[in-house]
Amino acid sequence: MSVRKEFLKNSLFNQVDDSVSAPISIRLPTVLNNELDELSLSLDRSKSSLISEFIKAGIAAANELLKEHSLISDEMKEQFVDQREDNAASFMDRKTFMLNTNYNNDEETHFDMLKNQEAAAFCKGWKEYISQLSKGDTVYLYQSGVGIIASGG
Repeated sequence: MSVRKEFLKNSLFNQVDDSVSAPISIRLPTVLNNELDELSLSLDRSKSSLISEFIKAGIAAANELLKEHSLISDEMKEQFVDQREDNAASFMDRKTFMLNTNYNNDEETHFDMLKNQEAAAFCKGWKEYISQLSKGDTVYLYQSGVGIIASGG
């Protein structure tokens, strides 16, 4: 891309009307939040402004990656289509499960699940839920108050 086109593209991307915004809520690790606080003080800019700039840069980078990805040759696309058709039946048989690790009631079991990369349940109803798992299924382990902490398939 020519320098002029790149400049115009960046200029247009950066002309986002910051006066019109929508509130969002995010959870950051404490270390990352502390670094953001330090940057905010050092650069004399609000945390919100910095986060907005980081997101803009991330979106631009993601768009570039998507653009590169879309340049895959037609031959490779055909191969992907053939593979998808071959795997369609097995894909449709796969299931996804979300399982609470029950950390608040049994920390030891929570850590055992993570350490051993396994899903476990001990109460009626949940044991039957676990027994439905098959090879190829995806399991997300969830910790109350934290969110998804592990996944596997």
